[in-house]
Amino acid sequence: WINDGAAYLIGSTWGQRKLAPHISPNKTIEGAAGALAVTILFSLILFPLVLGPLVGLCSLGLRAIFGLAISILDQLGDLAESFMKRKFELKDSGNTFPGQGGLLDCGDSVVFNAVFSYWFFYLLQLF
Repeated sequence: WINDGAAYLIGSTWGQRKLAPHISPNKTIEGAAGALAVTILFSLILFPLVLGPLVGLCSLGLRAIFGLAISILDQLGDLAESFMKRKFELKDSGNTFPGQGGLLDCGDSVVFNAVFSYWFFYLLQLF
């Protein structure tokens, strides 16, 4: 959720150009780019905490690629969920988390990232 938080903070502060106005009118290119940078930075910093002794298996370049992919997939998941809401003319995907758009809005970033992360770490241990 680092990516979502960064996109929101950066986009609401400096966002000017709309990313996909017909799908999600509040998302901005600046927010997406800022989230990308923040997520890459966090992936570089947090990998040693997550992998522990296995951190040597993952170079800085692979960590950056992981952060890049996670950020892009996070935003694609969010846009896919927003697209479905627009298609079915729903404002929110539920009222489980008021003010955040519902349960799907809180978990849309996990949809693509869970599969990617599984395969990334699975393949990492093979090499």
